[in-house]
Order: sequence, then C-alpha cells, then structure tokens
Amino acid sequence: MPEIHLLQIQNPYPEWVELDLKGIFDPSEKTFSLSLGLNYQEQWRSLLDGRVKLALKAGIFKLKLGSGKFIPFSEERDDISVFTKNDTQEFAWQLLPPLGKSFLAQVNHEIPLGNIILNDQPCYLTATWEICPADLSITNAENLWRHDLSPNKHGILERVLARFLVQNYFTPQVCRIQYAIADSIPHHDPVTLKFPEASAEKLEELQTIIDQIYQADTQNLAELTQIAGLNLKKDLEGGNFLGAVLSGVELHRANLSRSNFRGAILTDADLSEANLSNANLSGADLSGAYLESANLQNADFHKASLALVNLISSNLSHANLTQTNITNANLSGATVTETLFGDNPGMTDTLKEKLKQRGAKFLPDRD
Repeated sequence: MPEIHLLQIQNPYPEWVELDLKGIFDPSEKTFSLSLGLNYQEQWRSLLDGRVKLALKAGIFKLKLGSGKFIPFSEERDDISVFTKNDTQEFAWQLLPPLGKSFLAQVNHEIPLGNIILNDQPCYLTATWEICPADLSITNAENLWRHDLSPNKHGILERVLARFLVQNYFTPQVCRIQYAIADSIPHHDPVTLKFPEASAEKLEELQTIIDQIYQADTQNLAELTQIAGLNLKKDLEGGNFLGAVLSGVELHRANLSRSNFRGAILTDADLSEANLSNANLSGADLSGAYLESANLQNADFHKASLALVNLISSNLSHANLTQTNITNANLSGATVTETLFGDNPGMTDTLKEKLKQRGAKFLPDRD
C-alpha cells in the first residue's frame, strides 16, 4: 500500500515552523487523501549583538507534484485561501490569522488539502513554506537599540528587520521538504540541507541603518522611511505602528494591510485609496482624516475616533466600528455590508436606519 516517505528536508527553524504532510490511501479509488500538519510558535532569533522575537501574520504553503493529478478540496475557510499556479501540478494555500487575531494560531492543526490520483510510482512531492516581509512581525527585540526609541522609529525599524530577515534567511522559502508516495523505497536517511547565513557585509549594513534611524533628528514617517531605504507606499504592509504619531501623514494609495495602528495619532492623515484591510486601528485618533475610497475590510476601529472623517466610497465591509466616534463623519457611498456598529458617539437615528438598510449590523447600545 502506498505511503508517504520523507526524502529531503531543509528546515533550519523547526521550533518556529514545522510542516508535515500526511495521507491516507483509498485502494478502491486509487487516490491518496493529503493533509498538512502545521506547527507554529513565536521564536527568538539571534541578530547582531542582540536578538529578536519572530511571529507570523500569514504565510503561503506550496505543493508541487512530479506526477499524478491533484484535486484540491473546495471547503471554504476564513483563514485559508486556495489558488493554483500556472498548471495543475503546482498549488498554493495562503494561511491567514483567525478573524480578530493578528497572528497565525500557535497550535498544531491539520489542514485538509485534497486528493492525489496516482498514475505512477513513486509520485514525488515538494512542499514549501514561504513568507514575505509583510507576513513577518518582530514582537520583541533585545540589545539592538536603547529603550528610549520613539514609536515612529520603532515602526520603521521593525519593517527594516522584517525585510532583512526575509531577504537574508527566509528566501526563497522558510523550509522545503521533498516526499515520495510509493509502496516502498530503498532505506535511507533523509538528507538535511541548510540555508545560507547573512554575510558580514550585510550585517554591517543593517547595523548602520539601525544607528542612522536611532540618531535621526526627525520623527517624520516619510523621512525615516527614506533613511531606511523603504518604499513609503509599499513596504509598510504588516507593520507595527502602535502609538505612533502620524498626524497629517500622506499615505494616499499606500498598502497598509494587516498593519497595527492601535492607539496611533492619524489626525488629518491622507489615507485615500489606501489598503487598510485587516488593520488594527482600535483606539486610534483619525479625526479629520481623508479615507475616501479606502479599503477598510475587516479593519478594527473599536473605540477609535472617525470624527469629521471623509469615508466616501470606502469599503467598510466586516469592519468593527463598535464604540467608534463617527461625529460628522461622511459615510456617503461607503460599503457597510456586515459592518458592526454599536454605542457610537455621533450616531443619529436617521443614519442608523440608513446603515441598516445598506447591510450594517448593530449591537445594542449601552445605557
């Protein structure tokens, strides 16, 4: 009976991310039901003269077949998106955090993938786990800078470290495993491969950037981004700007998906046409901000201020606006399907009824 045999493993971070393909053979259909065992947890990693703690916001699992035909399961899940590559031999699954969470669940869970129709034996499989800088979050750092770092500089340096780690340690993938499905294969010990380490020159460049940002006589986001060599509109995705002061910042059409702006000051900011889907803006002050045509799907605005905010034609579907101040906010043409309101300063009976007609949901207001 065919079984999965491990041939080669390339995973220098098994305590951080561990993949394990599992399968059950159905002799009547000559198919192999495949599932993915995924174990993930936050992990400390040494860097320069200190260390950083890594967490995953998302990731992509890829599967490539050498032969046979793969039929993916079509089960809909909020935390997994399935998409194919250029042909039927390559497939990919994007894993996302559970709704309302910032990071992937830190538990071992098994994900049904699909069925392989076996044509020949052995059937070779290559499994990889890939991330981009937006998928990686630095949740803690030690001995890389002094503790008096401002939230603005911390947010930029967090993105610098995420980019450096992905480019120098986690590219082209975090881990790569090769399997064979066959009745039997000759006994062997799996080959273990290692990824290259960052060069001394690259580490020196990183230290220079950290020093320049720490010593910079500015808190301006655009200026700090330029010092860091980041693209203001593209490289802040997934960033951590907890408590940052970003009044009047110009982020028109910026990609800020999955970023953390909890408690940040974004008064009069230009976020028009920006992508803030799945962003955490709870407790943030966006008074007077310009959010026309912004993508705000699944964003969390709990206890935030959207007073005097232009939300014309924005997409607020499935966003959380409970206890959000919407005094004099302009919601004309905004998509509010499944948007959650409740106990909102500035809410009128007329506006409430209109929003309900457009698909919004309301929690009972507190007395």
